[in-house]
Amino acid sequence: MTRYGAALALATFVGATGAAGLQGGSETVLLVEDQESLRKIVPEVLEAIGYTVIEARHAGHALEIAERHPAPIHVLMTDVVMPGMSGSDLAQELTASHAATGTEGPGLGIAPSA
Repeated sequence: MTRYGAALALATFVGATGAAGLQGGSETVLLVEDQESLRKIVPEVLEAIGYTVIEARHAGHALEIAERHPAPIHVLMTDVVMPGMSGSDLAQELTASHAATGTEGPGLGIAPSA
């Protein structure tokens, strides 16, 4: 299944069952995705079930956001293959930077989206 197929299946499921069909949360998710269509649909689904979603267009953008964000980021949901830096390299860098400063952040949950 392509990433578009997966996103469409998730959106269709939520549309058919309502948000009550999925277990939600209250954590903050940093979504890093270079495909605009996914940056539109994934936050809608996650926000409908209680998550706060911060969107980044690429790894560099995600690093800037994480550095400036005043509250904890609990989950990093990233594309695996992106221009400039892979999702796994981004996860390692964000985890290391948050560990070095002693702040809570990505690394508690890493969810590759590809």
